[in-house]
Amino acid sequence: MRNYLGSRRLSALDRALHACFVRAMMRLVARDPLSIAFAIGYLWLKANEVVSLRIIARGVYARIPRADIEAMLVPAG
Repeated sequence: MRNYLGSRRLSALDRALHACFVRAMMRLVARDPLSIAFAIGYLWLKANEVVSLRIIARGVYARIPRADIEAMLVPAG
C-alpha cells in the first residue's frame, strides 16, 4: 500500500484493493460452493467483466497502447 500512496495514484490503489476483494470472494466460493457466496461471487465476476469491457472500450477509443490497457484491468481472481 505504501507504494501506491507514495506514487499518489489512488486509482492504482483502488484497483489493487478491488483485486484483493475479488480474490477473497473467490476463496469463499471455493471453500463452500453450496452457500450464497457462490451466487454473490458470480455476480461479482460479471460486474468485474463489465468494468473490464468498459476499460478496454475506453482505451481503444482513446488509442491507449495495449500494454497500458492491460495494466488498468482488474484480475478476475
